[in-house]
Amino acid sequence: MIGSNIRPWVFFTVSTEYQESMKAFFDISGGTAYPNLILSIFGVVTNLIHVYFLSQTLKKHPVFACFMVIGIADFFQFFSVFVIETVVVINYIDNRNCVSYINMADLIFKLTSLYLYWCGATTASWMIIMVAIIQGQDLKVQHFLTQRHAATVSKVTVTAVTILKTFVLFTLILLYCQVEYEACISTEYQESMKEFFTISGGTVAVAPRRVNNNNYLQMSEYLRKNPEAMLSLFFYEHIQNEKPYEALIRFTKFLKIRENSHEYNLIMMKAKTEKDKINSDRLKMQNIIQNDKNAIHYCILYEFLQKKPIGQSYKTFCNTVGKGVVDYKEFKNFFDRFARGNAPEIEILGSGSVHSLPTLPEEILVKIVEKSGLKERLTLRKVSRCFRSIVDESKLICQKIDIRFTDLFTEICIESLPMINYQQKSEQCVIDCGGNRTILNGERHIECALRDLNTILKNPKFELRILKTTFLLGIPFLFNGFIPTEWTPIHWNDDTEPILSILPFLKPGILEKIRIKMDVDFSEQMKKVVKLEQWKQAIELDMRKTHFELPLEHLTHFKRFSVFIPKITEEQVVSIKETLFKSTNFESCSLNYYEDELDLEYIQSKVGPHIQDNNTGALLFKDQETKTVFEIQLGDESIDIVRKC
Repeated sequence: MIGSNIRPWVFFTVSTEYQESMKAFFDISGGTAYPNLILSIFGVVTNLIHVYFLSQTLKKHPVFACFMVIGIADFFQFFSVFVIETVVVINYIDNRNCVSYINMADLIFKLTSLYLYWCGATTASWMIIMVAIIQGQDLKVQHFLTQRHAATVSKVTVTAVTILKTFVLFTLILLYCQVEYEACISTEYQESMKEFFTISGGTVAVAPRRVNNNNYLQMSEYLRKNPEAMLSLFFYEHIQNEKPYEALIRFTKFLKIRENSHEYNLIMMKAKTEKDKINSDRLKMQNIIQNDKNAIHYCILYEFLQKKPIGQSYKTFCNTVGKGVVDYKEFKNFFDRFARGNAPEIEILGSGSVHSLPTLPEEILVKIVEKSGLKERLTLRKVSRCFRSIVDESKLICQKIDIRFTDLFTEICIESLPMINYQQKSEQCVIDCGGNRTILNGERHIECALRDLNTILKNPKFELRILKTTFLLGIPFLFNGFIPTEWTPIHWNDDTEPILSILPFLKPGILEKIRIKMDVDFSEQMKKVVKLEQWKQAIELDMRKTHFELPLEHLTHFKRFSVFIPKITEEQVVSIKETLFKSTNFESCSLNYYEDELDLEYIQSKVGPHIQDNNTGALLFKDQETKTVFEIQLGDESIDIVRKC
């Protein structure tokens, strides 16, 4: 009886050679529905009689309350089997061997009936166990079982079983929502019987098609060597994935095309060119596949090679390319043909021509490079000398490069690209980039990292927004040319001179912001730093956590600066205020110092005529000639000066 109830939830996937044996199996399975139906009718009637007599004697003994629950649970069990077997018999007569669901209403019916069966069977089983335990205790302890105890046991058992089976039901529903499979197609019930995946006890299992592995290898190689097929598969994956890079990675990885290989680069360039022509419109990609018979065949072959059940593959194909483009029967015929090792039938177009990448006009290659990001450009440089020349001559803006130097390794992170790790192993340098490892004998990690970085930085048209360097060791020199960066945060925790290894090589005028953070005295280094053009032409400085012990006139050219001055005096504050008020490009500054280092009342009396804001306590100054308003906020640990308007 249990087996018959679970029957609608077991879907078999079998290959063609087992069709006849499986047909006999389903005939036997359908035939057993008749005796199950007869027995379930008998069970329903006898349980109704049983429940009636129990209701008449319910108050005579507490155990009868438990028996009543068991009787009702048995009724639900037999009634659900009766309903299910009735439907199975009808479907078997009208639509033989449809072991899936016919429509959504049928699916809901089967889930509901299965839920009732589970609740009835489990409740009855556990109630019988509980009655046996209680009766045993009642024999030992007189009047142990009362009406109250019986009611409590019944309620707890029914509630616990209902919650448990509700959880199992929701698990089934989630499984259905996550796993793709097909409903029985009204005109093809015989076909659908053969190609469904298995769902048994919540576990998904697929019986693989018996295909020679050599056929799979040959078919994969067939797609790899066909540029037209590669473009079709890129569109096919791009329709399913919003990000084109992820789509490219997905199908090239599946076809075992190594990233950054020559073959991969050609595919990427071809895909990018065609994608840009249609402005990455996925609806246009869908139309291209729909109107190209060859592209349809490539996509079906691609689904076949993934070894998914045909029902799942067909649903994916329809959701991607469109419903009605290929019917189920034709789709299955393609699967069978591919299983025999036959390649798709390709139509040769009589007109038109396809440009290979090397034959494209140079202006198109330039546009490809201009629309490519940093990673794509580094890949393009490896395609051909022509591309290398175009990449090196094109303008490229990079948002951020982050470099970290230590004794044993160097790390470089460029924008959102995978971090490159250069690790020193004895006399070897191990380079790890996104899981791809390269070993260079007789190389040091610092030289390898800087050599690779120099490939980017030496481009005269390369512009870098932020260069962040972190030092955990002493390095006497790093770069041998100007780096066009706008901002360079520099961090280290040693008494070395890394700032003099970096700052002189940052292009003056382009460098806009400098941030220095360290915990040791480096006044001697700063005497050299303030003489550099890079320092003099920068517009923003952040040294709020680093001591600045040089004359403050070295700061007045900055538009914005924040420094920590450990030995600041009141006269210095008054002096720099006068200097900054006369500056035409000054915007704001923050002078930080140790708590209570200054006499703020004395400073307020010396800064000149002003108005004090009653709300904030800030001092407001107005230049009578330029009408410029400045604000000075005096604090216990900092003085902030801001140009207001």
